[in-house]
Amino acid sequence: MYPEYYQQRFRVKFWGVRSGIPIIRPDTYQFGGNTTCIEINCGNHLIILEAGTGIRLLGNSIQDSMPTTSHILFTKIDFERICGLPFFSPIYDCSNKFNVITASPHMRKEPREQVSKLLSHPHFPVPIDVMHGLDSFMSITDFQDQITIKNIKISNFDSELKNQAIGYKICFNEKVITYIVKLNDFNEQTIEAVNKFTVNSNLLILSSSNNILISDALDFIDSAKKYNAELTIYCGHQPTINDGILDTIQNYFSENSNDLIAYEGLEINL
Repeated sequence: MYPEYYQQRFRVKFWGVRSGIPIIRPDTYQFGGNTTCIEINCGNHLIILEAGTGIRLLGNSIQDSMPTTSHILFTKIDFERICGLPFFSPIYDCSNKFNVITASPHMRKEPREQVSKLLSHPHFPVPIDVMHGLDSFMSITDFQDQITIKNIKISNFDSELKNQAIGYKICFNEKVITYIVKLNDFNEQTIEAVNKFTVNSNLLILSSSNNILISDALDFIDSAKKYNAELTIYCGHQPTINDGILDTIQNYFSENSNDLIAYEGLEINL
């Protein structure tokens, strides 16, 4: 039996904060070089946002809490977001049950088929058929853009602007976390739609896709104070952005807002 505080916790931990490709350079050690993976603990239930290369270390950290029934949420199924999955060791243990949820409509392929295509020869030598911990695949669009898991409500960013932004809202214990991925530069209409979706959010995680060419601190600083969440955390840093640039941005935020630049190991308890 889990203690009361454990059952009520709403905790976020960043295991990967880059977009595009993972990087290892001396000037990226401070913020980290793994691609996006975010752990969310809703009481004793684990939700994983994206399966970039950061998921490997996450997998190592949960070995002692297995077996587990958990959910992996993908905003979209592409190589950037699933490339860490074959290196996530709990996925090979049949005593675990990882349920995959995508925010993309089925289109012409089922979510399982989409994942399988990217994780097969010639991309990877290990097919998903041997990932015995993968229990189910579904698209949230099949459930009118909202799914309830125990007492956790997950909503999809249902907008006509999906060529500019995609994401989820996770509600638990009267707290709200919103996760938005920028696919293209936001215009005022998109910012308005995002703010409408993030209303009453305690935390907004705003991630940039590899489509967005953010080259310096000014691109981030221009985004400051545009969103109405209590706290905004920026991740999905481009591989070209080094620790010096990210430090400059964080120093600006520290003086002008409570926004944060995500780094590997950052934990937030709501």
